[in-house]
Amino acid sequence: MAVQKSKKEQIAEYEARIQKSQAIEEMTLMEGWKILESWIKNQIDTNIGVILKCQKEEMPEGRGYIKAYKSVILQVERWAKEKDRAYQKMEELQEKNK
Repeated sequence: MAVQKSKKEQIAEYEARIQKSQAIEEMTLMEGWKILESWIKNQIDTNIGVILKCQKEEMPEGRGYIKAYKSVILQVERWAKEKDRAYQKMEELQEKNK
């Protein structure tokens, strides 16, 4: 059975999520991230091209690379959007306890 967190603990958790999200969002604006993101997208395109040309037995490895690269991009996007959900949850929590 899960232990109910106190309001203070929940707010601290949401604040931590907001801070992480803001840091990720700031990172995505930096030149280094843009270079890395471009490289990742290029790797996805390259591996898709390889899969289209390769033998069936070589496909799982290429698919694994594509999934890994896409998961990095998707996770960064999720983290960057997390602050909106955390703000909403924190406001709901504060409204409930008024």
